[in-house]
Amino acid sequence: MDSRFSAKTQKILRISHDIAAELGYNYVGSEHLIAGMLREGTSEAASLLEEGGIGYDEFLEKIPQYSAP
Repeated sequence: MDSRFSAKTQKILRISHDIAAELGYNYVGSEHLIAGMLREGTSEAASLLEEGGIGYDEFLEKIPQYSAP
């Protein structure tokens, strides 16, 4: 992975790639990056999303409704 990114960012990118693949996508889009942040769970973005009532499982269920693999 590119060393320009922090270890946490690299982890989120790997998770995002895994999520995209698990859902049958051949690209990593913003929806997968957001899901990756939520699954990783320690970023400020994940905290803000969760405070707003957006959890990983609920978000993951919505991805296929709004984008096609």
